[in-house]
Amino acid sequence: MIDNIVSLSQTLLRIRNREFKRYFLRDHSLSNRFSIIVGQRGIGKTTAMIQHLLGRYGNDIYNHKSLYIQADHFLVFRSSLYEIADEFYKLGGELICFDEIHKYPDWSMELKSIHDTFPNLKILASGSSALEITRGSHDLSRRAIGVIMTISRSGKGLRELEKPEKVYLNNPNLYHALAGGKAPGIGAMRETFFLNMLGVNHSVSVPVKGDFLVNDEITFEVGGKNKDSSQIKNTENAWLALDNIEIGQGIRIPLWLFGYLY
Repeated sequence: MIDNIVSLSQTLLRIRNREFKRYFLRDHSLSNRFSIIVGQRGIGKTTAMIQHLLGRYGNDIYNHKSLYIQADHFLVFRSSLYEIADEFYKLGGELICFDEIHKYPDWSMELKSIHDTFPNLKILASGSSALEITRGSHDLSRRAIGVIMTISRSGKGLRELEKPEKVYLNNPNLYHALAGGKAPGIGAMRETFFLNMLGVNHSVSVPVKGDFLVNDEITFEVGGKNKDSSQIKNTENAWLALDNIEIGQGIRIPLWLFGYLY
């Protein structure tokens, strides 16, 4: 069994790795013994996972210390994740990665068992369904990376045990996933998009007036096309980031333009 899984791992590592490096790895060392990466399909979770794995072992896809598993592959369904981890661990395995873990039946129970049984085995998993990840056991879902974002009031860092000023889901798509068939709040989705785009390479906090203060210098109010500047009146270097407009004018900037900063 394990020979087929190892062969599959080597094949997938070879064909799925990319030359460019994901910025995600710059901001997240994945140094914890157990981490779960959450995000919609196509944002680079697989690439980040593979690059993290290869980076630890000299870019050697044939190393015997790591194993990459596509959780929804038919070869994987022939065995339990626990059995695969057991055999891999006995062979000296150190790092096991489960991609698209939410597609495997009873994934939460199996991962917890792996975590509890093999104390020296590092576990990294990814999932495209935030809803399925959060429906997993609380002990596992709380380990997820990238489900929520928090920002503090401008002028003070977010200290331990301090209540954040604002809390957002990690990306706008998650609002649809968690809305239960209802229309998600468009205001929160707009602000989440803005924070997603700016938060990668800039510091973002909550100002006295407006929605966001970027790099402690620029104030932004986010809204729809009819939003006026009353909430940032008399604020220096303040701008409107507006949805549903194609062309900007004056202090009005189309919200979609901020997508090019990502």
